Amino acid sequence: EHYTLTVAPHGALAFELIFAPKAPGAHDFELPLELVAGGGTFDATLRASALRPMLVLSQTTVDFGERIFTPDETRRVPFSQDVVVTNHHHGTLTWRLEVDDDVECFAVTPKEGRLVPGETTTVRAAFTPSAPKEFEARLPLEFLTEQEQEDGPMPDKPALDLVLRGAGANPRLEIEAPPTEDDFEYQRCEGDVFVMPTVPIGVTSRVLVYVRNIGFEHMTLEHEVPPTCPVTLDVQFPDGKTLSAAIPRVPVVVSFAATEPVSFATNLRLLDSDGRSYDVPLAGAADACLLSTHAFLDQYRYDWTFYMKDGRAPKLVPALLAREMMERELKEKEAAR
Repeated sequence: EHYTLTVAPHGALAFELIFAPKAPGAHDFELPLELVAGGGTFDATLRASALRPMLVLSQTTVDFGERIFTPDETRRVPFSQDVVVTNHHHGTLTWRLEVDDDVECFAVTPKEGRLVPGETTTVRAAFTPSAPKEFEARLPLEFLTEQEQEDGPMPDKPALDLVLRGAGANPRLEIEAPPTEDDFEYQRCEGDVFVMPTVPIGVTSRVLVYVRNIGFEHMTLEHEVPPTCPVTLDVQFPDGKTLSAAIPRVPVVVSFAATEPVSFATNLRLLDSDGRSYDVPLAGAADACLLSTHAFLDQYRYDWTFYMKDGRAPKLVPALLAREMMERELKEKEAAR
């Protein structure tokens, strides 16, 4: 990573460099610096030592990720993770987590304890978001040996912190596309358009969309079709409109059939129980041209075919219907002989 720093003429710039070692040992490395104005480059030598800690945490940062926030305090449920504290010292250690009154949405239990050599204890960290925003708390972890309890803490003793991090979010819906063999690893981005197959006139074009529930305990989907759309969109919910913790995702099938050539781009609007709307971008077309509809005709060549009758233009019909019409025509010809 590269960072650009601006220093005023004859000025000084102070910044904090954080050393977070993963294992005990001595570290010696160069920090390359370059003057943008063409003044060359130089290296700042950094040296640091990582000592084997007396008290070890299974994780120094607890990240709760995104959790759903509910305005009703009586229905808020804390999310929890465990941190294992281990005494690696040869003597007994007394430890305590400092949790200030201004620490918001986080709690730890227990906050203090005593460990003999090799003993472990589990601290449970809890996160209860109170608003749809990010939260972070840094809890200093103090520990004392038996000697320090008598003589006081050692000077310049390395600090040990437990960082708690999480974010609150409102319940919402997410629009998903069914994976295919070609794009199984693809993650849909906001604004991606669901393209319906270009079909011949009179043939129904469909697209499958999934709606995922993020955080709603129970809700019923509603939808709105824009009145300016040049075709009539048929919206079906094969598995119903209800979303809940037990039903996290439901499919939505959108279809149309046109009687004349048309192309369109529109948004199907889905509504959640809080009145928030989610647009599903759709695009489709119907045409009487073989070039435009070739992909459809090739993929469904066993389901659709052209029926030709003497003196009439070819007509695209379902293959089963074409077979019945041809058999009927043959019978009529045999009966006329």
